[in-house]
Amino acid sequence: MENDAVILCSKVQPSSVPSVNRDPIRLQTVGKDWNVKIKCDDICKCLTVEMPEVFVDLLEIASYVYSADQLVTRGGDGVQNVGEKWHRTFHFYIPVRKAEFWSSHHEVISEVLGFLTEDIFLFNFSEYKDPPKFTEYFPFGKGGKTDLEAQEVITFSGGLDSLGGAIQELLIEQHPTALVTHRSNPKISATTKSLLKEFDLKCEKVKPIHVPVWANKHPQGTETTQRTRSFLYASLAATVATMFGLSRIKFYENGVTSLNLPIADQITSSRATRSTHPRAINGFAELFSIMAEKEFKVELPFLWKTKTDVLTFIGANNCQDLIQFTRSCSHTIQATNEKPHCGECSQCVDRRFAALASGLEAYDPADYYRTDLLIGPREFGDDRTMLERLAGFAVDIDGITDVQFFSRYPQLAQIVNDIGGDCDATATDLLKLYRRHAGQVLSVIEAGHKQYAGDLVRNKLPDSCLLVQAAPKPQKEGLITTEIAENKTTAHSADFCSVMARGESYTFTSRQAQAVQLLWENWEEGTPEVSQHYILEELGSPNSRLRDSFKKSNAWGRLIVSGVRKGTIRLNL
Repeated sequence: MENDAVILCSKVQPSSVPSVNRDPIRLQTVGKDWNVKIKCDDICKCLTVEMPEVFVDLLEIASYVYSADQLVTRGGDGVQNVGEKWHRTFHFYIPVRKAEFWSSHHEVISEVLGFLTEDIFLFNFSEYKDPPKFTEYFPFGKGGKTDLEAQEVITFSGGLDSLGGAIQELLIEQHPTALVTHRSNPKISATTKSLLKEFDLKCEKVKPIHVPVWANKHPQGTETTQRTRSFLYASLAATVATMFGLSRIKFYENGVTSLNLPIADQITSSRATRSTHPRAINGFAELFSIMAEKEFKVELPFLWKTKTDVLTFIGANNCQDLIQFTRSCSHTIQATNEKPHCGECSQCVDRRFAALASGLEAYDPADYYRTDLLIGPREFGDDRTMLERLAGFAVDIDGITDVQFFSRYPQLAQIVNDIGGDCDATATDLLKLYRRHAGQVLSVIEAGHKQYAGDLVRNKLPDSCLLVQAAPKPQKEGLITTEIAENKTTAHSADFCSVMARGESYTFTSRQAQAVQLLWENWEEGTPEVSQHYILEELGSPNSRLRDSFKKSNAWGRLIVSGVRKGTIRLNL
């Protein structure tokens, strides 16, 4: 398969490996040929710890997995790659100190990584001959253990949610807390240092224990989805917790991000993340409990908060001045000091909605974003489609009944099971969470429509901006009709085998043209969203996939996009 990869770690020389369409990838953490960095300095100067070998193995395994994740591309960006090229198969050959243990429990790692990434992970563990000591990664100081102790260990990414977690543990609970930071990018590292420096000034009674860990591929790879990062983060935090004699770590992530219901079919793979989904969290806890030979808890304290709730919480504890030092953008390479956020990725969109909804936008200025959330023009593509669907998702949830909510999103049944506890209470809390989130998103859009009402009426806003895309139907349809009438950018041949839309031309086979004609006619009738099942019925092939009919066409994801309702599509005219 094209997306199969063999990963040979630390000079391992297996007798045979699967035949794949690429050379094996070699990764090494030590020695002159090292290309994977694992290093923690600051905290270790104050500690002397006997670290179980199985946790040293975990550090290496997680770093190898994270590095390979960056090196094996999913085929590039965009919804057109959701399919065969999106999914990858990794064949890892890793020497470890506890080969018998890992060979007995490799399914646990494979399962949690498979859920996180939608990839296949196959592991072959062998006995490590002369392995590096833990102190090569975590060099300890001399003179024995000091009085440095932690009661809690949390992951600290430098984002808004992790800042909220630090406030909860150190300012409210006043727990001595270790903040574990994964450093992979010097640009992010410098920003996180500034945030931690400012946060330290707030902590008058209990100071945080900073644990910065470098764990990255050198040089870095090109694949940006990096869904294995939460496994690396969890592994780093679990190792640090073990150093302090603890058996619990916490991920502070808001519930909407953690649960991440798919807001559109094409976003299910290419944009939906599962990094702190309850099922992944349960998988981490299962693995660490087996390793520790006792219960090891992995918790999500902010599961029932939205991003807006988190910002409100930060403001209520007089830490709103720290918001400017946090970072959320996934496009870190393009970030500058003046524009640290792109304003287009899902992380930036969630952040900006929350800042506006919480009334704390003054501490997260619009000038920090390259694209304004409300009125900024957006090129067609995944990020624009995501934003349009997010607005539609909020409208959908805001008016949904209890029964409709759970029937429309069947994933919720598994989520209720993953969260555990009283099923009815959990289901009620889920509905409350998403209704509150929907109300917060819609409040921002409604306020934007009032603020820019004059510009909307005069057609002064870009047609691709959120406020126009989310305008009330009569107004929005009027804007689109005017554009078509005046600019004549949309047209089709009599048989629909040729279509011009938004300045782009498309050609279709007769079968594709039939589907496009059905969509076009419904668009003209004012009912643009059509069930894919209905179209397939009309084409005489109800048991096939409509996407497969457009495999060789660039129209899928550009001209033909997902509707608000699950299972529907529409034309992007």
